[in-house]
Amino acid sequence: MKVYSTDAIRNLAVIGHGDAGKTQLISSLLYVAGETPRWGKVDEGTTVTDHEEDSIARRITLNIGLAHLDHRETKLNFIDTPGYAAFVSHARPALRVADCAVAVVDGVKGVEVQTEKTWAYANEFIVPRIMVVTKLDKEHSDFAKALESAQRTFSRAIIPFTLPIGREKDFRGVVDVVHMKAYELGADGQAKEIDIPSDGRHLRKPTLFPISTRPWRGANCARCSLSQVLRWWDCVLYLTVSWTMRPTLRTMKQSMDFP
Repeated sequence: MKVYSTDAIRNLAVIGHGDAGKTQLISSLLYVAGETPRWGKVDEGTTVTDHEEDSIARRITLNIGLAHLDHRETKLNFIDTPGYAAFVSHARPALRVADCAVAVVDGVKGVEVQTEKTWAYANEFIVPRIMVVTKLDKEHSDFAKALESAQRTFSRAIIPFTLPIGREKDFRGVVDVVHMKAYELGADGQAKEIDIPSDGRHLRKPTLFPISTRPWRGANCARCSLSQVLRWWDCVLYLTVSWTMRPTLRTMKQSMDFP
């Protein structure tokens, strides 16, 4: 068994509403990383984290499940948490030990009740978050609406690092906003690099505040807004340190809440 130093281990709690796709996301990541020989699916009862008989029969997560993979010499420990009301409290202890939370949002329904509840747990323990929008190939899915629902609900400047190419049945890949590269999924499930679609590169110039009135409508737009947030964040940390010399818990909480 490979041994990792403590600075090469990350604990990620996967949170969100029930049936948002948390367990399926972990299963897919394990398969892509080569940790499992086959692609486990919730509908078939073959996922790694839902191994209990009741979970397989009901096709929902009832208890915390664990899985791990190796990525660039770093061990990523995934904590799969329940999302239905009767079991969602299990997410709280998972977030207490997590380095980061992965908030999963349904691309069709957007932010739901238990998404808000688990987000509040993450606020309690001051856990940084990333968000994953799932089911973008489903009918009535809408990435922009899902993102706007999160921005409206959490009052946060949530900036996409990737943008979808196509929607619903025409969804076929993503644009990497950071590196300005596009990837299309082939029939074998492998991604290949393609040119960024021309109609998605040069659209209206974004304004960071207020976020909700400026939906993401292109790779350049999202990349510009990402740069704005990073500059703003860097400024907040600089002022926090220079003015207080020693950041307190209160100032740390304030610096993590975007206007």
